[in-house]
Amino acid sequence: MENLKKSLEAAQNKAAQNRPELINLEKFTSVLNSAPAASKIKSRNGINYLPISAIESDLDRLFAGLWQIKNLNYKIVANEILVSLDLEVFHPVAKVWICRAGVGACMIRQRSGAQISDIDAKLKNALVMDLPHAKAEAIKNAAKSLGAIFGRNLARKAADTTDY
Repeated sequence: MENLKKSLEAAQNKAAQNRPELINLEKFTSVLNSAPAASKIKSRNGINYLPISAIESDLDRLFAGLWQIKNLNYKIVANEILVSLDLEVFHPVAKVWICRAGVGACMIRQRSGAQISDIDAKLKNALVMDLPHAKAEAIKNAAKSLGAIFGRNLARKAADTTDY
């Protein structure tokens, strides 16, 4: 019984010591899960989104520039380019690197009315713009998993607010 009492006291002391860290972690998580600034939100064809410049700016601000892209891969399928990557951020409170996978795709621009299999219809230097576009979509996709501030809920009709 005495051992149980000592273990309980030790656990309570440890919890008290960790409380400030847990509070800071909760505060940072709340920031990540806040809605993006309305001034950053753009709309195209009735769909709200955040441009890559806003995502990168918030990554710089929230993670003090400590973020990086790793394992960048691309693949061409028909007339589309697909990109996969890992976005790594250094969590300023937990003091650990966090990795989020992201995927993105965009069409390779061709002359109007061309068949998708007509490689000769590809616009000259199309990939100069299209590959970075697909990469930006992959970064945005990965960043969304970090929190709502990166646009997680912008294209959803209803955000999940279930409390567990």
